[in-house]
Amino acid sequence: MLYTIIAIALLFAHPCQSMIPVAHETASSAHAGASAEALGSKAVPLGLERQPIYKVPELRSKDLKGMRKDYMNSEKSYFFIDNDGTIKPPEAEAENTAAYKERVREVLTKLTANGKNQVWLVTAREVSALEKEYGNIPGLNLAGKKGVELRPTNPTKLKLPDVSQIRNKLLQEASAISNRLKIKGDMYSEGPYRLRYMQRHDMAKDKSTEMTEMKKQVAEFIDKDEQFKDFEAIFIEHANQYEVSIQHKTYGTKALIPTLMLEKESPKFALSMGDMDMDEKMHEVMRAAGHRAIIVKKPKSSWQRFLAKYREPEPFDFKAGPAFNSFATHRLDNHQKAIRFLESLVETPKTFSQKFASLWKNWEGFLPSLLRKIRSKLGSGKKTENSLPV
Repeated sequence: MLYTIIAIALLFAHPCQSMIPVAHETASSAHAGASAEALGSKAVPLGLERQPIYKVPELRSKDLKGMRKDYMNSEKSYFFIDNDGTIKPPEAEAENTAAYKERVREVLTKLTANGKNQVWLVTAREVSALEKEYGNIPGLNLAGKKGVELRPTNPTKLKLPDVSQIRNKLLQEASAISNRLKIKGDMYSEGPYRLRYMQRHDMAKDKSTEMTEMKKQVAEFIDKDEQFKDFEAIFIEHANQYEVSIQHKTYGTKALIPTLMLEKESPKFALSMGDMDMDEKMHEVMRAAGHRAIIVKKPKSSWQRFLAKYREPEPFDFKAGPAFNSFATHRLDNHQKAIRFLESLVETPKTFSQKFASLWKNWEGFLPSLLRKIRSKLGSGKKTENSLPV
């Protein structure tokens, strides 16, 4: 039986090995990271479809070289980068170490210092969460609430589309439907492109039946009228309440900023980076326009995927988020590797003489330390009667 299980698990094995090494945070290596040549290789997949995260190719040196070449040759470049889980730890309250914070600030500063770049940090949280950490980086654009909350001092000015008339009609219809169904809940306005009707579990008469019926009727109302074609109704079950959301398919998601930017101009190089399902909207926009997208998430192991097939329901992982498929062209396992990738992208490749000089300098600093350790080891082997254990 054991051999059978092992054999089945091996069928799910993924051949890719880890690529972008994370530099240890010492005084000498906090900014060093891995060399660009140590990143591995994998071709960019074609097509526009979502696939399991473990099937998204790991980013390799061949990809990095191709990206750097396209980036260097592009007269205009766009970057759309998520924050939590992408360039900082995924946990909401977690922070980068001091060394990684400095590395993030340094690489973002290098990107924005290049006049050809448009760099956007886009978060689902309020824009103030970004301003606190990155607000004084010149040339950086910050957007909160998935893009609808723009920092007033952003160097790039965007005018958000006005759909207020259509939204108000949907609000009236959703309220009428909830009244007809006698649902006890509350309607919330989340920006100009999303409405949320919430009902606590203990207020529901028959579990989620009322809210699923509301979602069904709202969806039918939307489908009947061409003016609502860009909106959708979504049912979500939270830990203690049910939700029916009515949102614009593009503007109510993280696709907003990339869509508006690409409508203004079509750069030769554009890139999105994110770790959650909500970031897939950015990736989808990138892929549809022929650009690259990177998901920052470590896939489940072969064994975890094997067990998941026989475990129902699968427990929700609040750190990793729900399981989902991705539009991404490439994958990085964690935010440290994502930071290193951005550093590698903007670095100027060293010539052979520069590499040799750097290697010799490191060796000159390392050799005396090595000799001291050898002498210390040799000396510690000669014990006397008065010697004490270290």
